[in-house]
Amino acid sequence: MKFIEESQELAVRDASQKLVTVIIPNFNAADTLDRAVRSVLDQSLAGIEIHIVDDASTDESWALISDLWRRHANVRASRFAENRGRAFVANYATERSRATWVAILDADDWYEPTRLEAVIAAADALGVEMGTDNQFIIDPGNGQTVGTALPVRGERLLLDLDCYQANSDATRSFDVGMFKPVFRRAFIEAKGIEYYVPARRGQDYYVLLAFFAAGGRAVIVDTPLYSYVQPFGSISRQWSSAGRKRYPFEAMKQINDHFVMHYADQFTPYQRARLIARGQQFDTVAALHQIREAVADQDYTRAGKRLMMGFPSLWWRLGGYMLRRILTKASRSRDATPAAIRRLRSNMSESACG
Repeated sequence: MKFIEESQELAVRDASQKLVTVIIPNFNAADTLDRAVRSVLDQSLAGIEIHIVDDASTDESWALISDLWRRHANVRASRFAENRGRAFVANYATERSRATWVAILDADDWYEPTRLEAVIAAADALGVEMGTDNQFIIDPGNGQTVGTALPVRGERLLLDLDCYQANSDATRSFDVGMFKPVFRRAFIEAKGIEYYVPARRGQDYYVLLAFFAAGGRAVIVDTPLYSYVQPFGSISRQWSSAGRKRYPFEAMKQINDHFVMHYADQFTPYQRARLIARGQQFDTVAALHQIREAVADQDYTRAGKRLMMGFPSLWWRLGGYMLRRILTKASRSRDATPAAIRRLRSNMSESACG
């Protein structure tokens, strides 16, 4: 794909062959970027290149990035003159990598010291094209660890396309599309796998969909080695960014519709039906939020019109969604594991689920 010329490029000064390129997209994340970078510098694995791409930040990010580049020979830095989005940044930096593996670290997240070593070792041992891991879930409002995405049982779980789709649910608090991939670069390059640039949210789900659709297999290490900061704190009830009010479910539905068309001739009818169902999940949650917003504005006419727009199918989906939320809350005291992950565990343990 074609890229605009970046306004500034600081080349890596350590010219040795790298095992891993860690890409850190940055937009106005000066407050957290240093923590993210240091978590990569502290990795137990040798042969790591860090490529920080500043996406036209307006804060002090570039001064910090320039300082990190001066102090660390394995840091590469790029700066865009205009904001292009995380997906564009990921594709840009991946194309410039010559490492065996490529990973992405969001500027407000961080790694545990053994993350890359453990994930890559598991992927190499099983001969798969992607590795990932469990996550610590961090509340952005108070910095507390809410829990982990998976319970820790010392297992390695294999994932293919059917298992990935079967365990994806956009209406739940944790979705398998939220795992943070470490890709074998030769595979994604050969298959032409890229992040979908029009997507400003949910990019990880769709790049993983493209990966699995291309025949890729992945291993999940259930040790939590990635700290993921929630967009909306489940304890503090605060957004990670002051400018965000809610998830853009409508836009995510449109993106999902794009992929339904894209894979129309590549997926089996069952796989395509799974993707269509995911779009319906977005539509259901978007409708719920639109109704809530209308009621909060005391615009009951608008709320009623939105409710009637999808009659009767929307009513059934809303009812099912609300029932699942009630049952999930009721079951938390017994088992905090997300339902999708419980199904994942029942089907997977050192083998791909069918």
